[in-house]
Amino acid sequence: MPTLQWDAELATVAATNARRCIYGHDECRSTVRFPYAGQNIGLFSYYALTFTVTELITDFINDWYSEYTLTTPAFLAKHPRGYHGPDIGHFTQIVSDRTNRIGCSLVTYYDTTWINQYFVCNYALINLIGQPVYVAGIACSKCTTGCSVKYPGLCNTNEIVIAKP
Repeated sequence: MPTLQWDAELATVAATNARRCIYGHDECRSTVRFPYAGQNIGLFSYYALTFTVTELITDFINDWYSEYTLTTPAFLAKHPRGYHGPDIGHFTQIVSDRTNRIGCSLVTYYDTTWINQYFVCNYALINLIGQPVYVAGIACSKCTTGCSVKYPGLCNTNEIVIAKP
């Protein structure tokens, strides 16, 4: 499994979506380097409360990751066509072994009553229908550049990952 690394280009494209202040996946997130970019989005609206940026981002990511409880081994082995079950795409996007780049943006905007926090993350590769989300196995066993020292169990950051189907 590759180590997920920050990518400024993906973050810039995510910011373009977030600054629209319209909740929804955009259709213009692909770039020359990432022609099949994936995306997770989240919106949190509240009033009379305060949150740090770290709290907000942690909550968004934890919420996406918590979808693992709804995911089945069969789904992880082969992303099905025409899936109509509970939301699990945020989780599968985070844990895909075919993406190693991420860029995110958090935008705050206000309407008459609410403070809105809109969080957008773009990934090097989208979830692919009919493909495994990741291939299970011994940690680092498929890493051609060795294991990460900082994140044991993940591949070294020099691992080459081709972000194409």
